[in-house]
Amino acid sequence: MIFGSLIASEGFGGSYTLLQWKEGLSISIVDDNQGAHESSGSGSTEDPIWRGQGSIRSENGEDITWRVETTDGKTAQFLINEQSYDLTQGTLFLIKTNSESPQIMQHQSRHNGTCSDDESCQQLLKQDPAVLQFIQETLQLPGQPSPTEAPLPAGWATHTSQQCEYAISYPSEIQVTDQNPYSQIFGFKRTDPDGVARNFIYVSVIPPEIQNTVKQGIYNHDVYNYDPMATEILLTMQVGESKPVHMSPKMETWFTYERKPDTTISGYAAQTYENVRPWEFPGGTKEIRYYLSPNGCIYLIGGYVDTIGLNQPGAITEELFHQIVATLQVIP
Repeated sequence: MIFGSLIASEGFGGSYTLLQWKEGLSISIVDDNQGAHESSGSGSTEDPIWRGQGSIRSENGEDITWRVETTDGKTAQFLINEQSYDLTQGTLFLIKTNSESPQIMQHQSRHNGTCSDDESCQQLLKQDPAVLQFIQETLQLPGQPSPTEAPLPAGWATHTSQQCEYAISYPSEIQVTDQNPYSQIFGFKRTDPDGVARNFIYVSVIPPEIQNTVKQGIYNHDVYNYDPMATEILLTMQVGESKPVHMSPKMETWFTYERKPDTTISGYAAQTYENVRPWEFPGGTKEIRYYLSPNGCIYLIGGYVDTIGLNQPGAITEELFHQIVATLQVIP
């Protein structure tokens, strides 16, 4: 177990705890906190279970705790704040402590190898793009552009919404359609609706007034793809878990979602889901869906993308989808 600070050229970048076993398992915990950290571990020949635990003191004085147990150094039970995480979904944990509640993002590790001291561990962790982005976000100062605001490709346009303000950029060949006051659809122009791939991206916002209608039981499905009952099921799922959100067992095949590790969008942790057989879409279409709620609004961001390389006019690949979603910025 190695603990240290992540240092960037501009100054302090955060702290890390790296857990490594000679049998191959490695767990990385990176946070943005400069306060108190504690960690300890124990094992013996009499007890086959190695146990480790630690805590991070957030700026508001709240402790974020983690613990791990392993018997073989290859697999482990891992918990943060007593919530269990499936390590097959990722062994890199990025923790933001400087918000009202901690944001915990689980990623597949992109750094390979082992380290034995603070300097080599810093170099190891900085091989990982997710760690580098996390450091950049931690160092961001007021008035500086967000590190996610990379230069746009030539010919891209930007759409700004007035409802729960946000901005998103996309190739200029894509058209923006107002589905309703709360939802916009982004897709290539369909000159032959029956002959092109049915791919598009959607952004729906659920402002406080819509959330209130849900609480009052008078919601009229005014927002594209926002179903309160389905949303409640999805938001309570654990990473790696799959569940149907349709009430009819006959429809489960087309309405089953798997919770994926969180995705960082506009600097916030977005809960991420995939449905590999969405209802009424051609084979090879996948829906990717994100939820985040940074400012009282709920942002429902998603898309129906081509996963088999149809190369038909109007197709949106998974790569292009991620490229477009990465440009989305929530406007405070």
